[in-house]
Amino acid sequence: MNTLARKASLTLDTSSSLTSLVLDFAENSAKAFDMTDGDASRIRLAGEEVFGYLCNTAKAGSEVMIEALNNLYSIEIRFTFKTGSFDPYAFNLTAFVSPDEGQTENLGLLIASRAVDRFSIRYNHPHEVVLSLVKDKSYPQWPEDEGRAGVSLKDFVTKRPDDETVKRFVRQGARHYTERIFPAPFRVPPRMVDMVIQGDCHMLVACGTGIQGGEVGGGIIWRLVGKGMIEFYGPYIFDRTLGSNIAITLIDGFLSAIAKTDRSGAYASYTTDDLPAEYFESLGEIGYSLEDGCKQNRGFVYRQLKEDAGSHVWASRKLEPFLHNVYDRLFLPRQIVSTSFEGESRAPHSVLSVEFDRPHSSVTIRPVWDGEDYAENLAGHVQILRQEGLKNIFLDLDLGVPWQAKLIPALFDSGFKPVLLLPYAGQADVVVFQHVR
Repeated sequence: MNTLARKASLTLDTSSSLTSLVLDFAENSAKAFDMTDGDASRIRLAGEEVFGYLCNTAKAGSEVMIEALNNLYSIEIRFTFKTGSFDPYAFNLTAFVSPDEGQTENLGLLIASRAVDRFSIRYNHPHEVVLSLVKDKSYPQWPEDEGRAGVSLKDFVTKRPDDETVKRFVRQGARHYTERIFPAPFRVPPRMVDMVIQGDCHMLVACGTGIQGGEVGGGIIWRLVGKGMIEFYGPYIFDRTLGSNIAITLIDGFLSAIAKTDRSGAYASYTTDDLPAEYFESLGEIGYSLEDGCKQNRGFVYRQLKEDAGSHVWASRKLEPFLHNVYDRLFLPRQIVSTSFEGESRAPHSVLSVEFDRPHSSVTIRPVWDGEDYAENLAGHVQILRQEGLKNIFLDLDLGVPWQAKLIPALFDSGFKPVLLLPYAGQADVVVFQHVR
């Protein structure tokens, strides 16, 4: 298969007579991008249901552009269309549709949302909606319970790894660290190779020299986040004898690499005990409830890469004391612009996305689509997540998006409080709220 083919697109009228064309396009695109037959079938199903919904709700003569994007470790099916009546309610975790009661309009979107792994919805004026559905690629399983191979290097060099070195690093990382420190998306060797090739992850590893050139003694991972931030993971150390030397050399190499980017800072929460603390300052910490009922604080470290020229953020007055405290402590120049709902019309239904982090018994909610039922929808999500046993519920709010900032009062009323600020981690700064009630 030609896995370097990046994109295919199709533009057509929203007519049910063209459904078979959409099905073939979705399925064949998935197969051309090296997805398994099972994954291709789910993409076909999602494409069928979304197109069916558009045919039933769009105005006569309207068009939809469907794009298939090859992200190497996933496929994205993107629908771009114009409509004045799009209702994405079915994408909520709490959504329920009962065909027996005649609630069939959103059934197709509900099926489509459950057929994929992630989604996003963007609204562009005038009346243009971009709906993206993402299905992760399936990879062969490998036995993580293999014996822990000890690593003892006489000397080492740091470098950007080739494909095989990436896989060796991932296997060592999965053997030496639990998912609490070495997260699940990084624990599949060929997936990490594709993430590095795609450019969605970057890596620096410490390898032996000479006859030990194939041995990996440690490494660090990073990725770009939002408009101006870098999130990093590690440093992961497999050679305990040279551990501190490897950790410092990896951090030096990492900082040197990201200094050449246009990013303003770097932060981490998945850090190890080998992180040289003197290189970073505290961004803040979050208190976690553990499965055994105990509490644990999880610290976030931060390194500013260049002088912050300043920016403006949207917020409500209730959040301003928290923001002033953080901005003063971190010396971040910001203009806080107050905003609120003032009687303007809103869509009837809101949409929230949910990202699980089960090793930490936590979940992160993100606003995707504003609607009048936001407070009720948020309460429903909290209830169902508590029932599933999730002890730590967070919500990420982007202060660069005005309609999200308008949701702040409802967040406080729903039992959330601000606990952390991530500079430039979205369209602007992102505030992490934690449910405490």
